[in-house]
Amino acid sequence: MIQKTIAEIATYMQSEVCGPYDPDTIVKGVTIDSRNVQKGNVYVPIVGAHNDGHSFIEQVKNGQAALAFWQKDHTPYPEGIPLILVEDTIEALGQLAQAYLASLDAEVIAITGSNGKTSCKDMLKSVYSLVKKSAETPGNRNNEIGLPLTILDFDADLQVAILEMGMENKGEIAYLTRIAPPGIAIITTIGSAHMENLGGKKQIAEAKLEIYDGLKEGGVLIYNKESPEIEEVLQEKKLDPSKTIRSFGQGGTLSIVSSIDYGKDSIFFKTNGIQDLIELHALGAHQAMNALPVILAAKYDGIEEATILQGLKNLEMTKMRTQLLTLQHARVLDDSYKSNPESAKAAIDTLLALPAQKHIAILGDMLDLGNEERKLHASIGKYAKEHGVDQLYTYGPLSVESAKAFGENGASFQTKEEIVQALLPVLQEDCVILIKGSRAMAMDTIVKQLTAGGSMAKLKLGVVFGGQSSEYSVSLHSTGSFLHQIDRSKYDITCIGIDEGGQFFIYTGPIEAIESDTWKKEEYIHPCSWMHKGVYDKDNEIFIPLDVIFPVLHGKNGEDGAFQGLAQMMNIHYVGSDILASAMCMDKEVMHILCDQAHIPCARYICLKAWEEQPSFEEIQEQLPLPWVIKPCNAGSSYGVHFVEEKSQFEEAKKDAFKWDGRGKILIEEAINGFEIGCAVLGNDQIQVGSVDEIEIQSAIFDFEGKYAMKGANIYCPARIDGQTFANAQALAKKAFRIMGCTGMARVDMFVTEENEIVLNEINTLPGFTATSRYPSMMQAAGISFTELIDLLIDLAMEKEVSAC
Repeated sequence: MIQKTIAEIATYMQSEVCGPYDPDTIVKGVTIDSRNVQKGNVYVPIVGAHNDGHSFIEQVKNGQAALAFWQKDHTPYPEGIPLILVEDTIEALGQLAQAYLASLDAEVIAITGSNGKTSCKDMLKSVYSLVKKSAETPGNRNNEIGLPLTILDFDADLQVAILEMGMENKGEIAYLTRIAPPGIAIITTIGSAHMENLGGKKQIAEAKLEIYDGLKEGGVLIYNKESPEIEEVLQEKKLDPSKTIRSFGQGGTLSIVSSIDYGKDSIFFKTNGIQDLIELHALGAHQAMNALPVILAAKYDGIEEATILQGLKNLEMTKMRTQLLTLQHARVLDDSYKSNPESAKAAIDTLLALPAQKHIAILGDMLDLGNEERKLHASIGKYAKEHGVDQLYTYGPLSVESAKAFGENGASFQTKEEIVQALLPVLQEDCVILIKGSRAMAMDTIVKQLTAGGSMAKLKLGVVFGGQSSEYSVSLHSTGSFLHQIDRSKYDITCIGIDEGGQFFIYTGPIEAIESDTWKKEEYIHPCSWMHKGVYDKDNEIFIPLDVIFPVLHGKNGEDGAFQGLAQMMNIHYVGSDILASAMCMDKEVMHILCDQAHIPCARYICLKAWEEQPSFEEIQEQLPLPWVIKPCNAGSSYGVHFVEEKSQFEEAKKDAFKWDGRGKILIEEAINGFEIGCAVLGNDQIQVGSVDEIEIQSAIFDFEGKYAMKGANIYCPARIDGQTFANAQALAKKAFRIMGCTGMARVDMFVTEENEIVLNEINTLPGFTATSRYPSMMQAAGISFTELIDLLIDLAMEKEVSAC
């Protein structure tokens, strides 16, 4: 890892150090995680979607960090630790990594591509480490934060740096190559991943070929000849005569010239570049293709053929990438790390190349494929059928199309547990089972359950309900529906009720008592207190551990970050957005400010604050024409919301809105001429949208009785809007979810104007879960049942680090 003096770090950053310090102090290593600070570290606080690393500086000082970077806009500056002031800490992290790498005498090999990056990286490491000290990108640290951290972990005597370079948008590869200019650049393939962002394969190739522009003078580009988009873009580029270009695949500089034969856990093939038969310790024809750029790079660097052959033969692949496991009489091909159409077809080819009486494919959804996603999923089902797969099981709403296209012996399952139960009997047969899907689908849990014989330890789930909120009754109804629908075979459930006074109780009574608000009977409840990773039952004097909490709470103290803060302090995973995102979405003024900055259309508004002088009706009217919607900034379920058409309604509406807000802020919004729609959003890093619904109301606003008793209101799901407006609504919902830093779930409410434009209304981070609630209904319309939705939300909570929940 980096070991430099503070003075040397300051020179790298071209900056002065603030505060008292010893310039000869040695700093060792860099971290962005305050929990992992070691004595002598440089701490780089990252301003993320969910947390701001600057907030944890006291913890960093306690960990005896030697130095911290600090964004100039975060004032006042902390004392007690030397600081280097920077404009942007992410860019500063990259600048430090760039300077450190430049100080090393290390060759840089950079790899990008839609598929095969990690396999190619593993092969390069296996070959190069036989002759030189080599290090590679660990895991998926291949972005603007991960790549610099990888570099800063390198030892000073490193000879070869093997770096993955990932991207989702144009310009990202260019940025990474400025940090780590490669001498050898490899593009493994161009596929369909990121089409949603970039539009098409040619645009993806243009973005990937930024790696050529970033090559050092005299460097070499090695690309896949079988990806025609690369050649098309290369022909349009002005090429640098100092740079060499080589290709692999059919018609390329290096190609496979034999059949590919399969052994137990290896493949055998020949190329036109090496005389001897190549044994590659991996499975799949696509892995033979991934080996070709490795051979070209190694030969370009003068590595002997015998060494190349040895490295490929002794390859150790990263887990969840064509990993073959033996379970009883069957074999499981675990390729569950990611999926897109090209890699799915390659995995099916690998499945069918393995000898067995039966070949079964288990496929989860492929995400981020854009408007063609259903067609592309259907094409995979058809491909599997035509190429000889015996059975196809799918999981996820998009993969239903794969099962349909497969036809007979194709089936779509609502839960992964159902798939496991269907597979357990065939483990006694001579079969190979492929398991593959996008990372967000967590298909590796199927592998884990099969390995465990179909059973896994139940998650210890806390279900929290009630609360000090005007929406207390809504929480009780939601909790009843939730408990009726959850699959109890998967969870050890502890119900924790909060009464109107804010006291916590472990609840052991029937669901019906929650629904009827008779749950606080003495025989049902036990006072409890929160502890690290669980709750303490005071009556029975026992500690109850919790893995994850599902807060079925609405409104204040539940949806506004308050409860999220409690769970986070107790180090317990929880469903839904973190403290900051919950608070920002709850406060409608803050939401307006951030969404306005992101150019998301919102209604024009004025925010009135109780501690400020109030403008008159006439002064407001000069800025906003009537009619108005007056609402609390911090309340939900339409409490305190009024439609104001004339002056006589104003004072009473304002007074009522302030009463329900409770924090002294209300909004006066220009009423939108149109109708209300909503969209369900689900996910963390990868997000998916549910259907879009439409609200038809008889009154001016969608009030409490309309929402929960359906009086004077009808909901249509899907909405009665044209396809383009539907897609626009989903896109805006997705953007708002991202901008506000949401995770887990949210219902994004919008308006469709008379001009057919979409305008954001508000974002609900813990939407209702009653029988008539919109969020579960929209996900149901997208193919995700209520029970499955609960499982997915808990999975999403568990995949986050506790401190990032």
